[in-house]
Amino acid sequence: MLLQIEIKNIVIIDYALVDFSDGFHVLTGETGAGKSIILKSIGMLMGERAQKELIRIGEEKAEVAGVFAINSQNRDIIEELLGPIEDDYIRVERILYEDGKSVAKINGKIETVKTMKEIVHRTLEICGQKSHIDLIKESYYRELVDSLAPPSFTDTLDEYKSVFGQWKEKKKELDKWLKSDKEQEQMLDLYRYQLAEIEEANLNEQEEQELEQERKKLSSFQSLTARLQGALSVLEHIQDFHHVEQATDMMANLEEEYRQLNERTISVSTELEDIKYELTRYTDGLEYDENRLNTIILREEEIKKIKRKYGNGQSIESVNDYYAEIKQTLVQYESKEEVISSLEKEIVQLEKKLDTLASTMHKEREKVAHTFSKKIEDELKDLAMPHAQFSMEVTSLPQWNEHGKSDVQAFFNANKGGLPRPLNKIASGGEMSRVLLAIKVVVNEEKVGKTLIFDEVDEGIGGDVGLIIGEKMEKIGRKTQVVVISHLPQVAAKASHHYRIEKNDRGKRTYSTIQPLSDEERVYEVSRMLYGKEANKTTHEHARKMLEKEKELS
Repeated sequence: MLLQIEIKNIVIIDYALVDFSDGFHVLTGETGAGKSIILKSIGMLMGERAQKELIRIGEEKAEVAGVFAINSQNRDIIEELLGPIEDDYIRVERILYEDGKSVAKINGKIETVKTMKEIVHRTLEICGQKSHIDLIKESYYRELVDSLAPPSFTDTLDEYKSVFGQWKEKKKELDKWLKSDKEQEQMLDLYRYQLAEIEEANLNEQEEQELEQERKKLSSFQSLTARLQGALSVLEHIQDFHHVEQATDMMANLEEEYRQLNERTISVSTELEDIKYELTRYTDGLEYDENRLNTIILREEEIKKIKRKYGNGQSIESVNDYYAEIKQTLVQYESKEEVISSLEKEIVQLEKKLDTLASTMHKEREKVAHTFSKKIEDELKDLAMPHAQFSMEVTSLPQWNEHGKSDVQAFFNANKGGLPRPLNKIASGGEMSRVLLAIKVVVNEEKVGKTLIFDEVDEGIGGDVGLIIGEKMEKIGRKTQVVVISHLPQVAAKASHHYRIEKNDRGKRTYSTIQPLSDEERVYEVSRMLYGKEANKTTHEHARKMLEKEKELS
């Protein structure tokens, strides 16, 4: 449920704060007052593209924020995306800047527009002119029927999708095995060549490490030799260090406190002798073999080449993994017939499962489609279409798809004596509007919790039909929150909450405001909607009676 919307600097609205509650809300106002701006603002929260032209002239940014209640319909998706939420509401914001960039925030924290969109779409739905497009989408009615099916249907569909995925993979694998013999032999010849090349290379991770170490040593021979010789040249004068020993020995004999210094001197002398010995031994063992260095370099290049070809240039382990994979393939091809037979048996078993599950879903779809077709047809009759025929027909498809083996198509006829035909081929715009409204009424009798916003659902309609639409809005509002942008007094009079959108000029600027109306203010607004500028005391009384009548009925 939408609890509050706050709008700053969007087109002609400098600031607006509107609180919502349960029931049926209506927004009215003269043409151009700013009703479409409300929808665009809400659209921003729904993840629609935010154009910088929406920013009020002279301002650096535009902002819209919505506070939504958390309920059983949206809690799962909210906590899946945001983590546990302690409160029973969340605040969603969208900020649009002059450079066209926008930022989405949820509870003050920056989130992706995608996350914001997923959450708000689960909470709120706009039913406007664009919604008519849904009615001609091929998948709309199948999705509608599935959404109205019981929870057991969803479990069956999930199981079906899992089996369908396995079936596709097995079919793909079988197709690979059933390729032409020529293609197979070419592939097998390639694998045999690759196996031979890898085996001939005789790769070994320990050898690779040892080669690297030896190459580094041979490559550094000249610089290492020069440094060793320099070090030994310094250590040649180590015999001069005995003068230091003698001095500290005499000091220790004369004063006991220098005994430790003498011991340190002796230790250093011994350590230097040992270092000299080790360096001499290492230098004597050094040998430079240019042929060996070249051999190492060639071998390393060979190892790198094999790693590039068969290990993605990564490691010997990757090459070994590829070797094991193609060797296993060759082993399998040697028993090709057995592999094909095994796959065919698995596919047959999976197809039996698919048939069973698809048949179960088909029957469930037929039940749901029949039940809801009748309800939608009844609603259409209420909407001044006494001869309307509407049905959702479930048909079998020649092959499985990811949703089963069924399709659902809507058939419609508005006139007496006519035969129902596909809705998307014969319905007019006005008829589409009523079909859409009928569907929304029926669906939201079954599934509550989502805020529905109707944009000009009564466009092109008046009189008794307008009164019926008002009653339908009131009916939906008893179970879920409804917000209607309307120009019909019959609809406005049925609302439990009424807001007026009004445009005024102040100085050189135009401002649009949104205000909740008191009972008396509603009288004047309904009167204006009935008679326009001709409204007077008599018309006010007419409007008052309309509103009082609705109060009595409710």
